[in-house]
Amino acid sequence: MIDGDGCIFKYEKQYTTYGVSLVGTKHTIDTFKKFCEFILDKPVKVKPYKIKSAIEVYSINFVGKMYLPLLNALYEDLKDHMYITRKYNKYLEIINF
Repeated sequence: MIDGDGCIFKYEKQYTTYGVSLVGTKHTIDTFKKFCEFILDKPVKVKPYKIKSAIEVYSINFVGKMYLPLLNALYEDLKDHMYITRKYNKYLEIINF
């Protein structure tokens, strides 16, 4: 899902910020949030928000180092090479920073 409708990002301001973002239906976003809570083994206080320009499209963003386990769960142990190279390379850039 992250490879198709999501984003892995790193940007520099006063400090380096990492994040994972996903866009989809409310059900998709809520399910991804539950997956994130499972991986992190705790509730997350991130709320999905509705994209104003679309009827049924929502987004959720997880920002900060505490979310690196999410990236590891998604990309750390790839066996079938089922990923978009550009996003996998962004993951490698983040974990090697």
